[in-house]
Amino acid sequence: MSRKEIGVQRTLVDATKLAHRIDELAREVDSWYPTETPILVGVLNGAAVFMTELMQALSIPVTVDFMAVS
Repeated sequence: MSRKEIGVQRTLVDATKLAHRIDELAREVDSWYPTETPILVGVLNGAAVFMTELMQALSIPVTVDFMAVS
């Protein structure tokens, strides 16, 4: 299925740049919590895919929670 078929008009950040930034962010978070387990909190309806990518890039254990906001 093409981007046009799913209603995407334009790409704001391409997949390569996004993956690179997620790796950079993971290294930052790793350095901030060398001995602690951070809690990642994502807002539902949008954060799940990003948080999954970030958790896979991290080298430290994390606790994950989600919250719904209306």
